[in-house]
Amino acid sequence: MTAAAGRLLLVSVAVALAMFGAPRPVSADEGWVITSFQSHITVNRDSTLSILETIRVNFATEHHGIFRTIPLRYRYDDNHDRYYNLRVESVTDGTKDVPYDAYVDSDNEVIKIGDPNVTVSGDQVYVIQYMVEGAMNSFSDHDELFWNVDGSLWPVPKELVAASVDVPDGSFQKAACYQGVPGSTQPCTHEAGGPTIAFNSTRQLGPGEEMSVVVAVNKGAVDVPAPMLEDRLRFFPDGAFDLNPFTIGAFGVTLLLGLGLVGRNWWSHGRDREYLTQYYLTNDPRQRTEPLFEHVPVAVEFGPPQNMRPAELGLILDESADPKDVTATIVDLAVRATSPSPSCPKRRTGNLPGKARR
Repeated sequence: MTAAAGRLLLVSVAVALAMFGAPRPVSADEGWVITSFQSHITVNRDSTLSILETIRVNFATEHHGIFRTIPLRYRYDDNHDRYYNLRVESVTDGTKDVPYDAYVDSDNEVIKIGDPNVTVSGDQVYVIQYMVEGAMNSFSDHDELFWNVDGSLWPVPKELVAASVDVPDGSFQKAACYQGVPGSTQPCTHEAGGPTIAFNSTRQLGPGEEMSVVVAVNKGAVDVPAPMLEDRLRFFPDGAFDLNPFTIGAFGVTLLLGLGLVGRNWWSHGRDREYLTQYYLTNDPRQRTEPLFEHVPVAVEFGPPQNMRPAELGLILDESADPKDVTATIVDLAVRATSPSPSCPKRRTGNLPGKARR
């Protein structure tokens, strides 16, 4: 093999490893699809909703079943959340009961449908019947149902979404339908025929998309109580505090008080203090706080206090005469012996005057 061929082989292997070994994005294909989602909603005179959902799915691979997730809590205002009460009544395949488990998770009603010991594939039908309390809205001139039919929490596309809403006879005013991502205003179709209003999506809805319906009825046709509210659930740091004049003002006052307390503590106890005299010479304990803008340089003097000897200091410090004190004393004596004394005359060198040189 030539050198050029060897390099080409190494490059090819490296490219193959990069292609197959590098992490790839997770596919959106979950192995199943919702072929039809149909919901029949009945608005009762006591404002409760009787809902019957027929969900048809096709499993390309074996699955145990599906999860139906329905939000129960929504933001109402800065201080309150609105919540619904939901009660699952039955889950069937259209003819016989299907095992399910209903529980609340993160403010959502989760309906786990299917037998954990049995897998299914192909076309399957799940029929869910449940009651909802607290979903109707009251206005001055009408009452209204705003309902998210299918939800945006499905991980798979929905080929068709349809809904029908039954209202009390003679109470219907108007309706609207929206499809797409949450908050979308893209219209879908609706048609009113007597007390029943039919809604249909106009296209396939992808994962994360939903269809919502709005139905207005005459005031008084339904007994709509006040919305059920609870104090907002707050999670730190996001959403822990609301920005309003009160919280902003409280934050400003707290900040000023905190800064003032810190400044006062520093002014009283945090600044340097200095002796007014040479304390170690005079034993005068008078002292003061150093003025704010007065910074007098500190002259550092190196020397034992009161000209004491190393052995004396060592004995005072640890109350014992040890080899270190002896060693320090020897070194101190050596330093003193070699240092010139001011009273000692300097030696003269050279020829003495009046003497002849040899």
